[in-house]
Amino acid sequence: MKFEAIIDDISIEISIIKKSSEIEVICNDELVNINCESISPYSYSLILNGKSHFLSIHSHPYGYEVTIDQYTNIVTIKDEQQLLLDKFGISSSQKIQTGDVYAQIPGLISQVFVSVGDVVKAEEKLFILEAMKMENEIESPLAGTVKNIYIKPGIAVEKGTLIMEIE
Repeated sequence: MKFEAIIDDISIEISIIKKSSEIEVICNDELVNINCESISPYSYSLILNGKSHFLSIHSHPYGYEVTIDQYTNIVTIKDEQQLLLDKFGISSSQKIQTGDVYAQIPGLISQVFVSVGDVVKAEEKLFILEAMKMENEIESPLAGTVKNIYIKPGIAVEKGTLIMEIE
């Protein structure tokens, strides 16, 4: 799978190739040796080219808040489909703040913290989306009332699946 990571307006091309139980990562045409083990939800031990690092990943309205050791950046990820849409000028970089909450990546819904009718604050934890051995905490894009929930824990979803509505 090909991705583009955008960090402080710097674009990094990433290819991830799964070979049996190993994962090969190529960043900007350079093979990178990576080993990542979960320490706790959102925290990981990362061995990158033989050096050990502490990694923390949290959902953010503009992508993901990624901390490696003591350095934190907001990282936006574009998959192959988004890259193709950008190439043809179909997608927009503008973010529209709506109450529709979609799966940002394919994964498994492991926990849901709200129910229909609950009043939520902006950035309040809504559910956990597990993907590639990482638990992504998905937060409310705005304050409001949970109108509909379309999934249950244990359900696998594709990127772009409508998970819930907040009004």
